[in-house]
Amino acid sequence: MVSGTDKEHGVAELSWEQRARVATHDVAPQLQKLLANLGGRLPWLNYIHPGDPVAYPLDPLIFDLVDGERRHLEVEDVLATRNDLFGSVIDLVLEQTEFALLNGGTAHDSYFSNPGVAARIAGAVKAAARRG
Repeated sequence: MVSGTDKEHGVAELSWEQRARVATHDVAPQLQKLLANLGGRLPWLNYIHPGDPVAYPLDPLIFDLVDGERRHLEVEDVLATRNDLFGSVIDLVLEQTEFALLNGGTAHDSYFSNPGVAARIAGAVKAAARRG
């Protein structure tokens, strides 16, 4: 895909078909085919902790990479804070500051032990099973 200054100068982006033919190391065209074959709109829950240096909102970015026509994915960015009220308030207060990154390693691992994350994923799996 063409972006940045080339895009500003009027250079057109590659179509999905062109990307599939030209980009030999791009997994997006094959992922696009997989999503089309699965049918329906699949939920994609992207959890973000304010202190996680790796976390990044995927909506609308993921649609530029995989599902350009927005036919196959339902993307939702979900703020995942600590499990207790006090920790959650601290996370939200520090969210927009560099202090949120002080415990970035534990923030990134916190998704696996967060009951809210687990419950939401289980609910999405159950809903998908009922539809399918």
